[in-house]
Amino acid sequence: CDPNLVVIAHLRLGIPEILAKLMSNHLNPTQFNVRTEGLTSETLYGGPGLCFGTGQGGGGSPPNWIFLHDVTLKTLEAHPIKSCVIHDPRTGEEKSSNSNAFADDMNFASMDTTQKLSVEQVCSNLQIMGQTANDCIRASGGSFNLAKCSWRCSKPTVIHGKPEVEEIIRDLEIVPTQDSSAVHIPRLSKETPHRQLGVQLVPSLSPSPQLDLLRLKCLKFGSIMRRNTLTNHQSNVVFEHYIAPAIQYPCTTQAIQSKDIDSLQSITLRPLLSKLGISSTFARKALYAPSKYGGANLKCWHLEVLAKQLALLISNFDGDGWLGFILRASTNFTQLEWGKRCHFLESSDTMVASVCTPTFRIQHQSQRP
Repeated sequence: CDPNLVVIAHLRLGIPEILAKLMSNHLNPTQFNVRTEGLTSETLYGGPGLCFGTGQGGGGSPPNWIFLHDVTLKTLEAHPIKSCVIHDPRTGEEKSSNSNAFADDMNFASMDTTQKLSVEQVCSNLQIMGQTANDCIRASGGSFNLAKCSWRCSKPTVIHGKPEVEEIIRDLEIVPTQDSSAVHIPRLSKETPHRQLGVQLVPSLSPSPQLDLLRLKCLKFGSIMRRNTLTNHQSNVVFEHYIAPAIQYPCTTQAIQSKDIDSLQSITLRPLLSKLGISSTFARKALYAPSKYGGANLKCWHLEVLAKQLALLISNFDGDGWLGFILRASTNFTQLEWGKRCHFLESSDTMVASVCTPTFRIQHQSQRP
């Protein structure tokens, strides 16, 4: 890859020429090891005339990745093919998106709610977007790791009166470079979860794969809590500020029942109660009361998850971005199916002001006769 392409990309974004050349000159002679999954390569990569990735391991890596990623995303969105088109049935608004990127995680979706496309057309659009992204990233000196890529195609159906997902079996290939042969992209089955931003997703939207993983994590956390030599205060801090967020975050994006979230909390709660000197038979509801009233001053996970889900919905529902549009369109589809046409915030005459903020507080007060 020609490092001068990095300069061209920066100039296109309005970066001063001197700064763009300085960053390119820094990346051009840089050599580095690749580190992944706790292992470090013995081979050095990069060097004069070679631009591996966007200078991973070099000082210009983070800004370079942002600049080049922005060029790639803008190229994908300007593509004449619109692979994902969503229609809001209530307002008539339509929006399209060819890619979604978070850090170095890029995802493509191919669907159209405005017209009925064949399976071949849907898969073709997905393949074109993947190939375009590969070409953009590699042309700008980036590295597109096809070994980590996966895909699947499925469509909803009804079997014996129950909603189900029909698996579509097709092949998808991407050509890395002009002189290389096509690479087969592995297809995920409908039961295999796809990990995106730490969340396990399947086409049926079943939370079972996520729950299974969270149970294993909670068992591991519980085992660590039993073996460590932390004080009761330190254990409580670890529980509230490390373990709880790690479990609550995936639950916020899933339709997991409160009883299942309570069962997850109970797994890690037992060793913590032992550290705090509290009996495991202590009334669970009393644990969430302040310590001055005889409680353990702990937070109820399923209420915390509910609060975060409400905050996410309310703070993004009327947003101008893609997430806000998807939330509105999905809600309007559901409202039409159930015969309701009003904005979900208009369904109540009075709204508690504190609920409309990104945070949700629960206050415990003493009981009075």
